[in-house]
Amino acid sequence: MVFQVGSEELALPIDYVMSIERSMKITRVPNVHAFILGVINLRGIVIPVIDLKHKFTYTYSEMTDASRVIICRFENIEVGFVVDSAKDVLTVKNKFIENAPDIEKSAATEFIKSLIHLDKRIIILLDVMKLFKGSDLN
Repeated sequence: MVFQVGSEELALPIDYVMSIERSMKITRVPNVHAFILGVINLRGIVIPVIDLKHKFTYTYSEMTDASRVIICRFENIEVGFVVDSAKDVLTVKNKFIENAPDIEKSAATEFIKSLIHLDKRIIILLDVMKLFKGSDLN
């Protein structure tokens, strides 16, 4: 599942994606990390919502008509990730996937699992386990 955050194309394995929702009312929750925007009620289930742009760059996403909340599940935890736009679902052969380069670790780079090279596109595949574990939601 490919999506846009800022100028970057990022991806999550589709196995973890439950749904893609238009932006909705987010209820703020006191005393949580700044990247946790709050919670949403999605069909009777309360789900925490994380701003990926803030998690990676410390600047908040601007909610637009193109903004989406990607609902993901990992080890019985459901989380919504706010992204600037949802792009597409791709099937990628292993030959187009490379290990992440060994670069200086930062708030954003620690969540990179690998890079996908397609024509002139480079898509960052996120490590779902690190993304969820690094969110202090479990």
